[in-house]
Amino acid sequence: MEMQSQKLERLLTNKHADWANLPKTGSMLGLTIPAGHRSILVERATGCIILSDEGKPITRPEQVQFQRANRYNRGLFREHVGYYEGHVTYMYLDSEGHVTVGLGHLIPKVEDAMEMKFYERGTTIPAHPAHIENAFNKVLDSRLTDSRHTDFKDMSHVDLDLTEIESLFDRDVAQFLNLLKKRNYFPDFETYPAGAQLGMLDIAYSMGVDDFHDVFKRLHAALDIRNWIGIADQSGREVKKDKHGNPGIMAERNEVVRGWFLEAIKDQPFFLNPGCTPKKLSMIPG
Repeated sequence: MEMQSQKLERLLTNKHADWANLPKTGSMLGLTIPAGHRSILVERATGCIILSDEGKPITRPEQVQFQRANRYNRGLFREHVGYYEGHVTYMYLDSEGHVTVGLGHLIPKVEDAMEMKFYERGTTIPAHPAHIENAFNKVLDSRLTDSRHTDFKDMSHVDLDLTEIESLFDRDVAQFLNLLKKRNYFPDFETYPAGAQLGMLDIAYSMGVDDFHDVFKRLHAALDIRNWIGIADQSGREVKKDKHGNPGIMAERNEVVRGWFLEAIKDQPFFLNPGCTPKKLSMIPG
């Protein structure tokens, strides 16, 4: 008869199960963590807890908790945003009708544009405030939400300083990160793998943190248990076609983000699902 230790070794060797790190909070979605335990054995695809024959959790105390502060790759994200948002020196309308500039930076009102470092096109002469105001209003009144960036270039003759574009990008990213980490949003964000941080940051960058939080309800549940495959499956943003029926680049961008979430599995391959009924070793197949 196979001993418990042999069953355990077989499960781990065959990759049917592995050790999942426990959250630093000590509990998760109603699951009480045994005192002194840092990890627990779970099934691979489901995250369901596996118990020993005695009904007590199998643990490996030397496993680490989710306390490491990960850091997304700023250079990679900057390149990604530049590819999908563009690097545009003049004002244009995004697909939602917002005046935008640089690396997808929204300009809420004309007063904000007039505070930016615009130059008269082709010169190093600071743009006249009236020219900036005229450019903003002309772009806003055009209502060309299905147009390309280049369609707006001739609407004005002012261009944003290149260093200002980078500063706005860093400021926007910092703002999104601070919002993502809010207590009632994703307070454990910094402990997520770097790939997951990139994916979440890109969704927030493209649609705003509030919309991300409100729209992706099912993704929240998967995040609570760090089910990166489930998160990848829930991460797709709506793909809107333009007036010509073209789906644009959001479908491709969604696939990139999905890939980032799947990369997170390399860092944290197993998750806990407290909704499962704990199973004894003898109930685990093959």
